[in-house]
Amino acid sequence: MRSSSSESSSWAATDKPSIALETGEKLTVRCRYRVFRARPANRCFSVLIYTSDGHVVTAPNTKEAGIEIDVLDGRGYVDLQVDSLMLLPGLFDVSVAITDGTLLHHYDNRQSA
Repeated sequence: MRSSSSESSSWAATDKPSIALETGEKLTVRCRYRVFRARPANRCFSVLIYTSDGHVVTAPNTKEAGIEIDVLDGRGYVDLQVDSLMLLPGLFDVSVAITDGTLLHHYDNRQSA
């Protein structure tokens, strides 16, 4: 069975890829995916933000947001938009994951995306 593949990018309010943001700025994390064979619903996209020493700060996902994912087929993306990033100054890592609806089976994930 072939798995899906994902990658992510983040943008500041300028719509350009960014690795540095200020507290209060808008943030969009785009989770791109490519599916080699159509997958049924019950998928969940998660974005995890960690401190530089590995502690999870936040981990929003489509399941907790009440967003249902229809069948995944081909290429596409899911965006996480944060209107005002409320993190204190520091270094953070961003990871993304595609899981089943239970959040237990990981189809794909990217660490420090």
